[in-house]
Amino acid sequence: MDGPRDKNDTDSCGGYVLVIGATTRPGALDPALRRSRRFKIALRVPDEDARAEILTVAVKRLRLESIQSI
Repeated sequence: MDGPRDKNDTDSCGGYVLVIGATTRPGALDPALRRSRRFKIALRVPDEDARAEILTVAVKRLRLESIQSI
């Protein structure tokens, strides 16, 4: 799409737009993107307990040579 569409344009699908954004530097984002309601769900960096749980799930099916405490 190169420009605005006419609302009578039969080529448009009329659906929703899904935008997924990810960054490791949220402070570097333009403030307009960080305004409330721009992104409905924000996933935060997991804390230490959540990281341990993620690691436990990730290695659950791996064969380990020796049992180590995670």
